[in-house]
Amino acid sequence: MGEDLRSHILDLDRKMRTMAASIPVCARFQTIPGVGTITALSFYSAVGDPYRFRSNRDVGPYLGLTPNLYQSGATARRGRISRYGNKRSRPSMWCRIGCGQRAAFSGGLGCNL
Repeated sequence: MGEDLRSHILDLDRKMRTMAASIPVCARFQTIPGVGTITALSFYSAVGDPYRFRSNRDVGPYLGLTPNLYQSGATARRGRISRYGNKRSRPSMWCRIGCGQRAAFSGGLGCNL
């Protein structure tokens, strides 16, 4: 049972890597440190064609990765991420963002999902 499951997981992993390598957007996205097969495919499934956005600044709000803004009179404060957008892709992207930041500050490569 365990060996069958392991071989099935390895087969799925191989298929996902092949699929990500065959899609140009995913292949290019994987050149970013900390971005691997799962994150690239998750991004692609959520966004589809990234060229449909006018600017790269439009992708973050689409995925719900922008902070809430609280304004009252002369004060303005940024809060947590807005959590609007694709609920399935946001956790993967958020995890990769944190991983990339840790890698940048520690000088390491970070993790690759």
